[in-house]
Amino acid sequence: MAFEGTVCRGRRPEVGETVRFLSEHYMMQKVHSGAVVHSEGMRGRIEGIDLKVC
Repeated sequence: MAFEGTVCRGRRPEVGETVRFLSEHYMMQKVHSGAVVHSEGMRGRIEGIDLKVC
């Protein structure tokens, strides 16, 4: 599973970095995490998606 999108707020993460993110189109508004595997400008691809339950 992967997520591709644009960084809207904050800094651009580096490839290999684990990030927490909130998809703007996800209705439940839950925070996810994953590893950045591709980054080009403000667009990126995150794989290894995990739902963070607090």
